[in-house]
Amino acid sequence: MAPKLAVLSRIKQQLPVFPPALAKVGAYVASCPDLVLSQSVREIAQACKVGSATVIRFYREIGFQSLLELKIALASELEAQSLLSQEKPGPVKVGDRFLRALEESRSYLRKENISTLALGLLEASRIYVLGDGPAQLSAQTLAARLVEYDLPAFAVSTRGFEDAHHLGASCVVICYMEPEVGADVLRRLRKMRRLGAFIATIPSQMSAGIDKVSNVVLPAITELPNAALTHQFILETLVAELSTARGMHSD
Repeated sequence: MAPKLAVLSRIKQQLPVFPPALAKVGAYVASCPDLVLSQSVREIAQACKVGSATVIRFYREIGFQSLLELKIALASELEAQSLLSQEKPGPVKVGDRFLRALEESRSYLRKENISTLALGLLEASRIYVLGDGPAQLSAQTLAARLVEYDLPAFAVSTRGFEDAHHLGASCVVICYMEPEVGADVLRRLRKMRRLGAFIATIPSQMSAGIDKVSNVVLPAITELPNAALTHQFILETLVAELSTARGMHSD
């Protein structure tokens, strides 16, 4: 299978064959990717003078299920470009670092943890996906993908999560964790687990405290400045396992 083009290259390649309205959106995203990262569908549509439906059609046309997925791909690509501009001559290039990041993620992930979480998600009455800062987009994207599977998923801020009284044995909490995990976050997760919730953590740095509050841990450890790539890898691995688990349930 041929390697997939980077998203900006893919957009530029398709501009000549896009209908005029889609070409407007494509040209805008290709020329202002940094602005797109902070804009909504409506804001992009207004900037391009097209309807919101055209923006939705555009990101689906280039292979994304949501604007959030497109934003994560753009963020990863812009990060790679930034690293490339700073790269000093030497044997290790940016591409090597990204490949190494994927291999790193693969080596840390345990199949049994992915399978356990997938089964828990299928049986959950409510699923909360927590994330703050750079991980907020990853949390929103995962929640959106789970909703596509007709699962009751909600993306919420870790700091603003005050819904513990709704938690029980049928709830699943997935928490993206920043490198410096605060004691307050660990305390909240510990409380959620005591209430019976199934806790899955996605840390970018391991510590003994994380193991103690988690039913399963899916490490997103990487030497890259941004964990978006490893988050996306974990998401796709989990979704693939979810499809397998759902198929087994329906048999």
